[in-house]
Amino acid sequence: MGQSEIKPLSLVERLDILADNHGPSIAQSFVASGEPTDAPLEMTFAAFVAEVRRRSNALGALGVGPADVVAFAAPLAEKSYSTLVAGMVSATLAPVNYFLEADALIRIVRASAAHALLIHRSFDDGADVLERLKKVCAALPHLKLLSFGVGPEVEGAIDIESVAAGQSSTSWDGAPRNRSRDRVVALFHTGGTTGLPKLVPHTEAMYDAMIASCGAGEGTQPGESLLSGLPLFHTSGVLQAGLAPLFNATRVIIPSSRGFRDSKAIANYWRFVRRYGVTIGASVPTVLAALAGIEPDGPITSLKRVLVGGAPLAKATIARIAEKTGGAEVIEGWGMTETCGFSVLNPHGKTKVGSVGLPFPGVEMQIRHFGPGDARGESRQINETGELVVRGDIVIENYLDSRPGAFSEDGWLRTGDLGRIDADGYLWITGRLKDIIIRGGHNIDPALIEEPAYQHPAVQLAAAIGKPDKYAGELPVLYVQLKSGASISVEELGDFVRERILERAAVPKSIIIVPEIPLSGPGKISKLLLRRAAIAQAFQDEADRLGFADVDIRAEVVEDRMAGDIVVLSCAGALKLDAERREKVAAALSGFAVQFRWAEDASAMADNEREQRRDSVAELRSLHRAAEFRA
Repeated sequence: MGQSEIKPLSLVERLDILADNHGPSIAQSFVASGEPTDAPLEMTFAAFVAEVRRRSNALGALGVGPADVVAFAAPLAEKSYSTLVAGMVSATLAPVNYFLEADALIRIVRASAAHALLIHRSFDDGADVLERLKKVCAALPHLKLLSFGVGPEVEGAIDIESVAAGQSSTSWDGAPRNRSRDRVVALFHTGGTTGLPKLVPHTEAMYDAMIASCGAGEGTQPGESLLSGLPLFHTSGVLQAGLAPLFNATRVIIPSSRGFRDSKAIANYWRFVRRYGVTIGASVPTVLAALAGIEPDGPITSLKRVLVGGAPLAKATIARIAEKTGGAEVIEGWGMTETCGFSVLNPHGKTKVGSVGLPFPGVEMQIRHFGPGDARGESRQINETGELVVRGDIVIENYLDSRPGAFSEDGWLRTGDLGRIDADGYLWITGRLKDIIIRGGHNIDPALIEEPAYQHPAVQLAAAIGKPDKYAGELPVLYVQLKSGASISVEELGDFVRERILERAAVPKSIIIVPEIPLSGPGKISKLLLRRAAIAQAFQDEADRLGFADVDIRAEVVEDRMAGDIVVLSCAGALKLDAERREKVAAALSGFAVQFRWAEDASAMADNEREQRRDSVAELRSLHRAAEFRA
């Protein structure tokens, strides 16, 4: 697990060097509107570091110390990055996804043991964000509420701006004197929003290695410029499109206060590239899929590479981006919150399309097979598929709390991703343990279905998941979102996809065209919600076939902390099922692998201290209101 041979540097030391060596250069160009012709708010590296010092000192003056955790909620804004870095320098910063419901935010902030909540004064990307954040403070009255940035005053908050104005811009009065490399500088939430939140600690040492590795791997070097609209509650936005380029003296261009959630920022993407001479793009597959359908209004000559990760990318999308940019490389990588984002990346000039590349220096990876009760796993050979395990100087060695089974017996992080390593050492991700569709004991890679779908010019997004089936266990179904203005019948799309799927078992049994495929905060397709929609529909179809004319049985999906996803059945109206008809329902549903319970039985789960989360029935059912094709 080799450490970097370069002299270790703390964040403070790196910031001092940045100001000394690159002070006059532009660090950040911020355009709130999504319009590239609007004048940007710009900041040099000298000004950026001065802002970080003032804000770090302001936090210290307000009683925030190195032992404290500061929860952080902010959109992309002029002072967001400088405030974020100040929080890492002075304390432990815990970014939170402010799009989550208040109850989930409360659980996450409570689990982080935050001393303060630092928020931006305004959120262009969410009208009700401030109200939800206020609910967090109401539920956790010990929190010190701090605000920064432009916007109306936040009731009950201490304004960081006024305190920072009186602080030194040349000294680090608020930074901890003991800058241990093991000091936790950030806590990131990852995973689901129920149960005990999974919090990932990042240390000074991990960020030192991450900044160096990303500088070399991403190409974020002095004189380069990176365009990104990724959010500040995810490692991609905070690290790969934030700390890594900024600390390596790469200019960061922010195209909108709403980031890539702003349709104008997407529509104007190529104009931003041309105006600012962008050399590096940072994106996610859903954004690139949209950009592949937008024609630039002039030649794109500056763009060298586009960094992308988070989910497999269609080869057709890669080809279209290269065509529109005169050959810019789409560089796929792999990472997770537990590895500080990117830890595997295709090398510039040596990419293998479809692969996520080679591990960063200081990162090791293996493919292993874990049998039942096997805590160590058996190493796989070249090109054999198994679970990816990693370790290294940017990989966590523990979570904030105990997570049995998260690491192998010999200390490797179990990623939950399936993949293979080829003879050249390149990693190929083939799916997630939970994403694989298992039809009659046969494993089906969703990419076998999604790639052909993406080849159709009308398809914007595609996601294949397994729908429960009493006979086969699971059957493949395909959800599709069409491009704006496009039109195609499910029958036509079914014929198109069927002809291009190489494995007969992978041909989807149904295709569902939906107005919008659900996305997670970072812009990834939310297969979790799609799986739950498919589970609910499978049970609903079976219940409807029983033909109880006087009773309407409803199937909903609930996440149980102990059992995982289960189905809860309820009866609409005044009538309830008698014991005989309940037995008929049980017999009809018993063939499914997913557990089910009646609503009155499920309500008793709280007595066993099991946390559950009920997805909106309307939200799940709406996915099936669109035209559906069944094979």
